[in-house]
Amino acid sequence: MQQKIAILTVIALSFGLIGSAYAHTHQVIGKYEVEVGWKNEPPVVGKENAITVMITPAPTNETSSAHDNMTNDQTMPEGANQTMNMPDQNAAEPAEEEVRTDGIPGLASSLEVTVTLDGKKTSLELVEDDTIPGLYIGMYTPTQAGSPTVHVFGKINGDVIEASFHPEEITEGTMTPMQQQNNGVEPKSVTCPENLILLGKKTTNTAICVTQKTADVLVARDWAFHFE
Repeated sequence: MQQKIAILTVIALSFGLIGSAYAHTHQVIGKYEVEVGWKNEPPVVGKENAITVMITPAPTNETSSAHDNMTNDQTMPEGANQTMNMPDQNAAEPAEEEVRTDGIPGLASSLEVTVTLDGKKTSLELVEDDTIPGLYIGMYTPTQAGSPTVHVFGKINGDVIEASFHPEEITEGTMTPMQQQNNGVEPKSVTCPENLILLGKKTTNTAICVTQKTADVLVARDWAFHFE
């Protein structure tokens, strides 16, 4: 029995039946399809970004059932109907650049979208895209690397939609010296790319990253200095 449950759970996860999805992806929740992702990919620490939420009517052959509300801790009772409708593997995938025009507008103020990263939850203020109905954008600048969880909750014509998504992981990247200092990093502790040298600008005592050749010139002209 445990083996059967494990197999069913794997199948459910594979086809999006459990309320959690990975990467820039979508879920069918009741009569609606919700797609969540980053506006700019890959997301990088310190670079301005946004979470996008697209809500459209669910395809008639993909309307979710009670299976959608299962969690990893829930199992089907023995003897229950364990037949699942699998997606048509031969169905044509929409072109990657295709933009849907059947989105559901007017939900910006009724949707609650949060981003949780390393235990810190941030509520997003959504605005609807001017040209694409049903596309909602919440500005979010990552402050650290990690795997965020985006939670979407709301009501559409009395129907509750709720699910969690795991968009692409945030990477460290390299912030500019000014971005690092604006985030509280001491000038002498600023990190430069491997091929650049850290210097302090004498007139402002701020950090800069320059090539070795430029560093030699600036220090010789007493325009910049090496941090001790």
